[in-house]
Amino acid sequence: MIVEMRIVSLLIDPNTGLPVVVLMELEGRRAIPIVIGVAEAEAIALGLQNMVPARPRTHDLMKELVSALGGEVEQVVIHDLKDSTFYANLYVRRGKTTLEIDARPSDAMALATRTGARIFMEEAVLEAARMKAPEDTEETTEEEPSPDSSQQYIAITSDASSEELKEILEKLDPDDFGKYKM
Repeated sequence: MIVEMRIVSLLIDPNTGLPVVVLMELEGRRAIPIVIGVAEAEAIALGLQNMVPARPRTHDLMKELVSALGGEVEQVVIHDLKDSTFYANLYVRRGKTTLEIDARPSDAMALATRTGARIFMEEAVLEAARMKAPEDTEETTEEEPSPDSSQQYIAITSDASSEELKEILEKLDPDDFGKYKM
C-alpha cells in the first residue's frame, strides 16, 4: 500500500550542515526526514516557491523534456529503503502507457514540485524510516514489534509549522540522521 506524502519542510541540519527534506503523511502525523544534497535542496526549494530561473536548470529541463515528448509526470513513489538509502520511481504517463523510471527521491521530489505530481511512500518504507510520535507507543498491539530503543520519538502534528519542525530537527542528535545516506 502507498501513502500520500507532502513536503512540509526543507531545512539545514545545524549540526551537520546537510540539507534535510521532511515528508509528512497527507492524512496523518508520520514524518520522514531525508538527508539530501545541496543542489537537490536548492532545486526543491525553487520548485516549492514556483520560481522559474532565467535559464532552465536540470529539473526544469526534465519537466520540459517530458512535456515535449508528450508525457506527464503522474506521481513519485518512494518504494524502498536499503542500506540506509531511499529508492524512488517516477511514473510518467504518455498516452495510454505509463513508464516507471528509477530516480533518486530528491530528484523525483524536485521534479514533482515543478509538475504538481503527487508524492507517495510505500507503507513498509514509511514504517521502517519514520520518526514516531509518543502517542504511537500507546497504540502498539501484541502483534506489533516493540519499538527499537535507539529510535527517536518526537511529537509531530499534521498541522506542524516549519518552525516547529525546525526546532524538532535542531534537537536531534546527528547520529539520528547517520543511518540515512544522501
